[in-house]
Amino acid sequence: MNTTIDSIDTNDTLTVAPDSMLEIENPSNVNLMDTAVSVSETTKNNFWIKDGQPSGWTQVLLPVGITLFAVFLEKWIAKCYTKKKERKDREKYRNTVIDWIKLIIPIEEHLAESLSSLSNSIARSDDMQPELYDMPTTIPDSIGTMTVEQMMDAFLTDFNGDKKKSSVHIYNIISRLEFLSKTRGEIAKFYDAYNKRALSYCEQWSVDINTFREWNMHQNDESIKHIVRTWNAELIVKKDSVHAHEKLVDAMIQLRGKDPNVAPILIRMKNIILQRKALSDGYATIIENMSKNITFSLRKLSDASDFFVENKSYKKAKLLYIYRKLLHICNRKP
Repeated sequence: MNTTIDSIDTNDTLTVAPDSMLEIENPSNVNLMDTAVSVSETTKNNFWIKDGQPSGWTQVLLPVGITLFAVFLEKWIAKCYTKKKERKDREKYRNTVIDWIKLIIPIEEHLAESLSSLSNSIARSDDMQPELYDMPTTIPDSIGTMTVEQMMDAFLTDFNGDKKKSSVHIYNIISRLEFLSKTRGEIAKFYDAYNKRALSYCEQWSVDINTFREWNMHQNDESIKHIVRTWNAELIVKKDSVHAHEKLVDAMIQLRGKDPNVAPILIRMKNIILQRKALSDGYATIIENMSKNITFSLRKLSDASDFFVENKSYKKAKLLYIYRKLLHICNRKP
């Protein structure tokens, strides 16, 4: 059916609802508004905020939290500073020990050479008098006050290299330096003992040889006169020669070894000569061994020093490490 509107009543009006009313009437829009209002209320009222202002708990806990954080930060910074200072101290100790080793090596090498020369002189000596020895001068010990614990801490703490090798080398440093610190005292003690015993034999020899000369003044035996003349001639070439004295005693023992007037004197003189020769042989060996021990210690010290110089692998402070890493990353090319 076709219907035709012929006219519109002017008294009738067409009402059009506003857009806002349409939106309100939309159910989904109503839910969104409720959610917004709920979120706003939650924001205004929670554990930390009430009616847009800090809650009572916030006013109590916030200052406490800030204070605790400040205390923690202060202690952490102090701890970092202390660790940095300890690392600096350990580095200072390491450098002091290594520099000291480099300084004493040539000095101790000279000492070892002088001992080897003294040993050879004693072994070859044909003199009743002791060999003279003037010990080379040294320098004051700059690490004598450093304890074993300080050395181990300086070289082993934070070390990133071979732990086994580092332990062996620090042991060598500690033990060899301790040995060298006592060496000069030991040398002086052994040389003084050698010197005193040699002088003691000289005194005994002087008494017995004078007694022999007094006895010889009353002898007219041509054989004895020949032996004594030969002895005196050799003493002109080498005064107080042990070899010449021994030839005299051996010849006289062979000639008058059973004579009760002179035999006891000759036996005492022979014993003095034997003891004097044994003294030279014994102390020559002792002093030569001391020289070898010094040389061995210096080699160990040199090896240990070279190891720690070549392996400077120690942990750094964490803040400095992080800073360098970040700087490296920032400067790295894409």
